[in-house]
Amino acid sequence: MTVNMDYERKTAEVWLTHADEESPNHKEKLQALFEECKKEKIFVCVYHSGNGDLFHHTKALIRNNCNDVCMA
Repeated sequence: MTVNMDYERKTAEVWLTHADEESPNHKEKLQALFEECKKEKIFVCVYHSGNGDLFHHTKALIRNNCNDVCMA
C-alpha cells in the first residue's frame, strides 16, 4: 500500500496492489487512515489494481466520456 499525502490540497491517494488487497490486515490499515484523514478534513481516494488490459479499458472510458459530452 502506497499513500501519497498532499497536505496543501488536503488530499490523500492510496494505491493498493493485488498483494495489498490479499493482506489480512489491509482493511484495518485503511480504516485507521480514513479516521486520521477525517479528523484533518483530508479527502481520500483509493486506487485498486485491476485485472484487465489498461490500454483497452482506458480507450473505452475515453470513448464513453466523449459520447456523453457529444450527446449533451
